[in-house]
Amino acid sequence: GWDWVNWKVGRLGEIGRSIKSFAGAMAFTMGLNPFNAEIGKEFVGFERVEQVKTEMISREEMIGGMGGRRLFGRGLFDSQRTLNLSLVNKYLGEETASSAAATLSHEGVVFSETSSSASGVEFEERSTSSEVGTQPRRARVIPLAINGNTQERRATGTSGILYSGIPFFNIINGVKKLFAKKTSSAPIVATKPVARDVFSAAGVETATQDVLAQPVAQEEPVQNTASQISKLKLFGLYLPAFAIGLEIGPPIMASLKEALTLPLSAAILVTTATYVPYLFGSFLANWLKTKIGRKATINTGLSLMAGSFIVGATLLGLDGSFSAWESSSAHFLSILGSITLASMGSVFIHNSVGPVMTEISKNDSDLVRQRRGTFTEFARALGMMTSFAFPWAATSVLGLDWSAPFLLALPFIAVSALGLNTAKIPNTKPEVLPAPKAVQSPVMDGVRKARKGLRWKNTLLNNSYVRLLKEEPGVGSFLSALFLMNAVEVGINSGFLFMLPQLTSNPSDQYLFGMVQFSVAFLVGRYLAGYFLKWFPKHNMSVANGLAGAFGLLALAFTGNVYGLTAALFASEVGISTAFTLAYARTAKNHRTQDRITSLISASAVACALGPLLFTQIAQGLMETSGMSENSATIVSLLAIPAILSFWATKLFKNMENKSAAAQQEDISEEEAEGTPVN
Repeated sequence: GWDWVNWKVGRLGEIGRSIKSFAGAMAFTMGLNPFNAEIGKEFVGFERVEQVKTEMISREEMIGGMGGRRLFGRGLFDSQRTLNLSLVNKYLGEETASSAAATLSHEGVVFSETSSSASGVEFEERSTSSEVGTQPRRARVIPLAINGNTQERRATGTSGILYSGIPFFNIINGVKKLFAKKTSSAPIVATKPVARDVFSAAGVETATQDVLAQPVAQEEPVQNTASQISKLKLFGLYLPAFAIGLEIGPPIMASLKEALTLPLSAAILVTTATYVPYLFGSFLANWLKTKIGRKATINTGLSLMAGSFIVGATLLGLDGSFSAWESSSAHFLSILGSITLASMGSVFIHNSVGPVMTEISKNDSDLVRQRRGTFTEFARALGMMTSFAFPWAATSVLGLDWSAPFLLALPFIAVSALGLNTAKIPNTKPEVLPAPKAVQSPVMDGVRKARKGLRWKNTLLNNSYVRLLKEEPGVGSFLSALFLMNAVEVGINSGFLFMLPQLTSNPSDQYLFGMVQFSVAFLVGRYLAGYFLKWFPKHNMSVANGLAGAFGLLALAFTGNVYGLTAALFASEVGISTAFTLAYARTAKNHRTQDRITSLISASAVACALGPLLFTQIAQGLMETSGMSENSATIVSLLAIPAILSFWATKLFKNMENKSAAAQQEDISEEEAEGTPVN
């Protein structure tokens, strides 16, 4: 009996090990390797891999890990293979090429001594299993650069992040470690390579182990900075980013128009009140950051938003049971003032969250900083979707009317303030660079004395924002494109909201269609931005914006069908949202200019107010001069014209991308000429 039990237990153990091995192979095959997703992504969708890019590979990943399993092959866990590899000894200060035989089994990689051969990296794969026989297979090219400094690779922060997707394993581990007790660890030191030929007659195995395992302290040890950032800090910044999206004015614009019987030209002022603060608030926020700090500026913005929502819910009747005043114009202006105050607060937050995120991530790689920037915009998109869901939830679920969003937004502001101030985020200030001094010479002194009236010109040229034209290639085209796209985005959304009452008579359906077209698409675009970085590394913003214009023109064919119109404008908004996310992520590349560029990007959002205002004036003129109906004039001025303008913005984006690529190539050429290693 016990023999049977032991036999069963042994069989269960074998089955468990087989399942574990199969699951590991499938996870690596699908590119979901939590230890090295940058390697794993190369295998997604490919039956035969031509090249594996492994700039750094750790010992544990190579021995019995990712390298061993991938080179070993799929599903052959009980056999062995012998690979004739040609490795280039790049990390010992010499370019030595020799061949080394490696036997790959289920347990790992075993190096064995072999004779030298011609340099190269091609190898033939032969099976030594008794079941398969010895048959040469198709040659593959796999360049390997083995680096013992595995902690340096981990310090980049890219380990565990799925490229262009949600970091599932990081999220799971972050939840586990969020409230875990912190432990201190000794400083991580880099490894020092051994200055000898590892491919000598002494054998490959011993030399490789020496290179991978010998630790030597350096003057400046590489710190694992990616793990030092608390997940609570990141969460504390994502909450205020969520609050940025609580723009409750545009979702209720059409309902406010009907409740107060406003004309089209007056109703569009809701959009104007929402986005005009971006012009003045951006520069005021940048000034505040230098005086009171970035975190304090975020708290100021949250306070302004909370105050405006409280005033709207208590004094203006925007509490879910709206009742108009006797003077509808006074009531309307008061509501506009409350919306403007809330928008000013969101501008303060918007200008500070990104730089704070970059500041606490300054020791991480560019990829990590840009990805965290996209997650910040993703959180903002969630807030935007929530603000559009407020009217629908109030009318369909809570039994209130369209004015409930002012009341419903207050708990979210409170949670955002609580998360920010409990995360122990430092209150940093931007680095203010001194203005360059004027050239001192007798000739120039005489010119200055003779022409004192031109001093303003020198002041203008030395302005920190004007200097961006020299510091950042293509920034003029970049900001111009964003200005146009702000006008296009809000113009299309406003036109769609004005058209919905003619397409469906159910108010709840109107809110639902409005939420899908704008806020859901806004969210999807924030997520797709990472994929566009991968698919279109050189022209991602121009491609995304071009798609937005194409779908905007396609929407003109579905102006009588609410489902077709919603789908086409949804796709257009996805393109716009993707382009904006890529634009914000791009600012993280240079922390010296990020605060200024972020302020200018936010200031360009004034086009969200000016653009729709201009478009509605065109619509009003068409109705008065040509006798067009309000619906037809809306289609022409708020759908067709913005779609055409988006192609102009696409051209500007492409111009900026070309200039930026040329400047980067010039920097690389200069570094190569000076002998500086290019990362």
